[in-house]
Amino acid sequence: MAKQRVQVQGVGEAPVVAPVALPGFQYGIAQRKAGTNNLLQLAGNLEQVGLITKGYAGIVQQQQQREQALERGKALQFKQQQAEAERQLAKQQRIHEDMLKNHINTDMLPLLQSREGEVLDVEKYTSKAEASQHLDTIIGQARQGVINLLGEDVANSLPSQLLVNSVIPKWKTTALENYEKAQDDYTIDQENVQLMETLRAATSGPIDVINIQTIAEGHEKIMQEKGIDDATDRQRILENGFFATLDTLKTKGRYKDARSLMNVMSLTKVDGRRAFGSAVNQEKLNRYSVSLSEEEDKQRTVSKTTQQQIYQGYYDAALKGLNAMTKFNYELEPHHYAALKGLLEPLSTDLADNPQALERTVQDIVNSSNPIAALRAKQFELSNDPDAPDLAKELYIGNRAKLNVVEQAIFERPTLGVNLQDPYKREQEEEFKQWASQQDKPPTVRDFIESQEKKYTPWTELEQLGIEAEAKGAVLTSKQYKDVDSNVGRMMRFETEMAYGADPSEDEELQIEDTYRGESGREFQRSATQRIQEALKAAAPEGDKEINNLLRDLERQEKERWLRIVNAKKDSMKMKTEAVIKDGELIERDEPVEDIQKARTKRVGGFFDKPVAYPSLMFIERGRPLNQVDRSVVEKDREDMKETEKYHAARRSYYNYGLTRYNRAEIKRLDELDLDVDDVLLFGSRLEAEMKVEEWQQILRKDLEGEQLTAEEEKIAEEYIELGIYNEQTYFDFVAVQFDLIDRPRRPL
Repeated sequence: MAKQRVQVQGVGEAPVVAPVALPGFQYGIAQRKAGTNNLLQLAGNLEQVGLITKGYAGIVQQQQQREQALERGKALQFKQQQAEAERQLAKQQRIHEDMLKNHINTDMLPLLQSREGEVLDVEKYTSKAEASQHLDTIIGQARQGVINLLGEDVANSLPSQLLVNSVIPKWKTTALENYEKAQDDYTIDQENVQLMETLRAATSGPIDVINIQTIAEGHEKIMQEKGIDDATDRQRILENGFFATLDTLKTKGRYKDARSLMNVMSLTKVDGRRAFGSAVNQEKLNRYSVSLSEEEDKQRTVSKTTQQQIYQGYYDAALKGLNAMTKFNYELEPHHYAALKGLLEPLSTDLADNPQALERTVQDIVNSSNPIAALRAKQFELSNDPDAPDLAKELYIGNRAKLNVVEQAIFERPTLGVNLQDPYKREQEEEFKQWASQQDKPPTVRDFIESQEKKYTPWTELEQLGIEAEAKGAVLTSKQYKDVDSNVGRMMRFETEMAYGADPSEDEELQIEDTYRGESGREFQRSATQRIQEALKAAAPEGDKEINNLLRDLERQEKERWLRIVNAKKDSMKMKTEAVIKDGELIERDEPVEDIQKARTKRVGGFFDKPVAYPSLMFIERGRPLNQVDRSVVEKDREDMKETEKYHAARRSYYNYGLTRYNRAEIKRLDELDLDVDDVLLFGSRLEAEMKVEEWQQILRKDLEGEQLTAEEEKIAEEYIELGIYNEQTYFDFVAVQFDLIDRPRRPL
């Protein structure tokens, strides 16, 4: 059954539940009370208001206390935060300051210093304002570097600006000062250059006194107009320009023009004073004069004809190399390049003083499409240059007659080997072997054809001979072969000094020096070196061991040969002739150092005293011809003279009669008596003399030609060595004196 709905008609509204603020934040539910009147209701409301007011007052008090505590906390926290912020700021400032200092030292200053030189380019920055503007640009870049590092605010801060400004203004001031100095230096340098260019043009031809004077005076006025107010600077510019021009003329070998300019300089005046009249300038001019004289003397030591011949030799070698390169595809050898340089250097001092430029010029010639034409063109260009040395034209243009002969000999078409006859080939092969044996470097067929100007190309047999000769000539490049000359020289000096002992006299010192350094010594060194080197070439030893073994034997032979010369020149018995001889004929005899005295022939006494008169000397007193005196009488008297030490009688005997026959013991006796080959005839007859000197001559020539002497020949050589004979000249002098004594006997004393 369905429930019936409750009837609510006439019932009042349901109570409303609403929060009521009570002390202690309690909640209550206000309910309507039925049957209350308005007064009671008012009283109830008033009570509620009182309770609410009391509760609110407590809340306000609590809120105030809470707010005060909060304010005190905030104030303390702010103070702490402010102190921390200030500490952090100070720390950050110190970091920024350190960063800025480091930046200034490591970046800014190096940047400024590296770019300071930019404004020294006075041709780019022609005024101080332009230089200052460029410096400001650099400063701006430096400041921007600070901003990039620290930020704009920090970079623009007062401390940062103070640090940066402690560097930049001073740097800019210094840079501008350097710029002004560079401007002055540039002006002076330009004046120097301009003066030198003017003088170069003025000295390209004959030196004109008036023209040089005008240049000096005009340049003085130009410098004043350009603001070079310091007279010292103007004088220095004049001196630099003129003396530099002198240097150029001297360096280029234009000695005549240099001397002409010096003469003009001594006369040049500026503002009424002698421009180069100071003591310092006169001293410099004197030094230049001496230097020019020395250079001219050096040039005169080799005649023009000789220099042209040398140039012709270079031309011959260079053309042969270039011709072989272009026609036969041969590679140029070092001596060809040396010849090319030898052709160009005398024509241009610029190339002579610049090896790199000389090398480039030579390579340009060699690598050109027509090397021979390129060489001729370069020679003509250099020899006609105004700055060419005095000798340039004479070496090339004035030497064409000789150079044309070289060209004609080289440019004839060579014959191919296949077209030559066999007998001619065999003849040429023998000639090559002969030529190869005379070379001082490994011989090659190419060198043979070029040096001997052969008009053919090599064939198989000749090329094979060349290969063998080149291999055999390997000794020519060895150190031992190259050192032969110096080793011979050292041997000569050592053996000469040893021959005179450890303590030679002053005269002997001079004799030692003359022996190994004099003409005969130099000739021996040359011939001994040649003999040793020829023997090495002929033997063609392989390896250092074989070379050294052979070399020791060859040097021993030359040592023995040199000692023979030393002993002969030493002339220990003073036998060497001192007579005046010309063209093998005696002009003037040499007299004894000590006069020949006549000793008393009888002792004062009675009839039975032993006579001391020597019959051989008495015969002279009585006028008997010497050839009629029996030699046995002479020899008997000499024995007594030696036994009784009759010095003067013995000297007179030997002086008048000479030796009975050649005898080495008697030679020593002559030494004891202070006689020599000028005083005494050493042979008993002309026939004996001819036979003996011919024997000596054969051995001497054999020795001088470097042939090994036998033991017997060495013994015979000692005979003429003790007479002071060591070469052909001393030999012929001896022969002339002795044969004159035979042919023109002295008047007896």
